[in-house]
Amino acid sequence: MAAAREHSAMSGFTGPKMRHPSLMQWRLRPPFFVNRRSVQIMTHTTTAKATADAPNSDPVATMSAPLAATLASAAMVLPSLMSVGSSPSLNHPRIMLWYRTLRQPWFKPPDIAIPLAWTAIEAALATSTYRLLRAPASPAKNQALGWMAFNVAMIGGWSRFFFKHRNLSVSTAAAAVMVVSGAALAAQANKVDKPAAAATLPFVAWVAFATVLTASIWRLNRRR
Repeated sequence: MAAAREHSAMSGFTGPKMRHPSLMQWRLRPPFFVNRRSVQIMTHTTTAKATADAPNSDPVATMSAPLAATLASAAMVLPSLMSVGSSPSLNHPRIMLWYRTLRQPWFKPPDIAIPLAWTAIEAALATSTYRLLRAPASPAKNQALGWMAFNVAMIGGWSRFFFKHRNLSVSTAAAAVMVVSGAALAAQANKVDKPAAAATLPFVAWVAFATVLTASIWRLNRRR
């Protein structure tokens, strides 16, 4: 009987009470609202915010408005400075007298219209330069600015060729060069900023007209 009770007691012993396996797994897992998908979304959101808040890593991509405006003003100032000593004005009576004695074609605009036209054209070039300087960095932007600098220098150079050196053939060739370089400027600017390209078109049209005008003056005064 004792052996039977001992066997019965041992057979009823099941050891320490075990928790349900699913309950153990639930306790080992994080709360139900923090799963792998949630962690990925939170990580992506944090990364995107950090990228948006990070400063521009390319400081030369754009230029500040005051600096761009200062540099763009050179499109108006430089040609004027280059032609100060060679303009047909009361300050240069000999140049003015020579210009007055030239035979002119019938389609030459009134003298007062020419400086007004150049003022408007140079203002448009300054606007184009400003927009190009403010555009993001790119090879097309660099090429457009290079053509802009070349054309601005050629404007002043043409004045010196025509009025100071009185070389009508070289002046005609210089005007023709500006037609080509002006078209190249418009093409490169169009890749960067369409309004900037549009602002160069009056210059291209005017130097094309100036080429015809200068060639006609040269032809009419070739024997002088």
